[in-house]
Amino acid sequence: MRRSLATHTLGLSIEELDRIAAGCEGLPIVRWSEPASGGIESWLGIGAADELIAEDAATALALPDLCRGRLASLEAPGDPDPPLRYFGGIAFDPTAPPHPAWRSGAPARFVLPEILIRIRRGEDRASVAVTETAGAGILGGAGGSRESIRRLIERWIEKARFSAIDLRPAIDPRPAIDPPAERERWSRAVRSILAEIEEGTLRKVVLSRDLVIVSQREIPFLNLLRAIRAVSSRHTGFLFRFDRDSAFLGATPEGLLRQAGLDFSCDCIAGTAPRSTDPGMDARLAASLLESAKERREQAIVREGILEELRPLADRLEAEEEPRILDLPGLRHLSSLVTGRMREGVSLGRLIGALHPTPAVCGLPRERSRRMIRDLEGRPRGWYAGPIGWIDLRESRFVVGIRSAMLSGSKLTLIAGAGIVEGSDPDSEWEEARMKAASLLRLFTEAQP
Repeated sequence: MRRSLATHTLGLSIEELDRIAAGCEGLPIVRWSEPASGGIESWLGIGAADELIAEDAATALALPDLCRGRLASLEAPGDPDPPLRYFGGIAFDPTAPPHPAWRSGAPARFVLPEILIRIRRGEDRASVAVTETAGAGILGGAGGSRESIRRLIERWIEKARFSAIDLRPAIDPRPAIDPPAERERWSRAVRSILAEIEEGTLRKVVLSRDLVIVSQREIPFLNLLRAIRAVSSRHTGFLFRFDRDSAFLGATPEGLLRQAGLDFSCDCIAGTAPRSTDPGMDARLAASLLESAKERREQAIVREGILEELRPLADRLEAEEEPRILDLPGLRHLSSLVTGRMREGVSLGRLIGALHPTPAVCGLPRERSRRMIRDLEGRPRGWYAGPIGWIDLRESRFVVGIRSAMLSGSKLTLIAGAGIVEGSDPDSEWEEARMKAASLLRLFTEAQP
């Protein structure tokens, strides 16, 4: 299909970006916020000028390179660097069906928004790219002129002003009670993993579980967007809504891949500890995490596994030797950075496939761990812990879809996991998963400004 591109600059704030998303009900949207030099960069994609969907695992990793090829064919008169990206993701296990709480994910799915708006915090103007196709699209055949876009955006903002003025927390949850059977299933699964670790067939498996929250009232969509954006100085916030009824959303601290030309970097994050509001206690908790043999072993497994997968693809590969503390609201992790340069001819899809799933969300050895996850968790993960991100002509960024949830009506399904290694205890790992889910739930149960 032949496509052309028009770009404009409009006066908009980040708050108005959230209102636009809330006002364009029924349309596919992507909301993305990430830390950037000079502040937070926020994106809102509306509609779909192009969409690529993989129906099986064999084609899932081919989509990132196909996205880049399609971008190269766009006509962009007068703009040598249009603000244009595909956004999407790949399931944790593309061979499995979608998670029952969000069936829109597919093994892989990427969308080129029809209207794509980019803005940085502190700026009062936004870049707006309109990708026009042969069909009428969102603009109803009015074309991608600056004035037609402005009128449409103003209607969405006005609609959100009257339908989403609730300043209470996004969610007013009923108390969540973990069924005893679920706790026992978890303990059995951890014991099964520990038995294989003792036999020497495994080094680590990351086990996850669902936490289903039902709000006592309809969840205000605008408040969810605000809550995610509130932590974007340290997290990457995301929301994918491909249909009217459900969405995949969250705020992840874990980067999978940053790629620019042949250069790339990735994070090695593992090991978890709580935080305290008391400065002295918080410092002691940080020191305890750095000194913990079990937590350092878990983080070292992640680092070693990533390096092993990347070595065949890289001309240069460097990694921080010692982990550092990554402080986040409510908890902290151990982290180290890997940087490198790809060999000529290595595709983006191949690089993602080498990294995903990392030992931070799967385990080691990778395939044996993935089989155990499939057998022990009792439901597919969907996009939880999968690579999600964006692709433009020269760069890409993918994060790991953790600290994530699936929204359907007044129900929010959160997923959280814990790494099982030698020395793990079922009760402690259950508490770690609860703590991670609580850190995300806290975003939605606290009022946003």
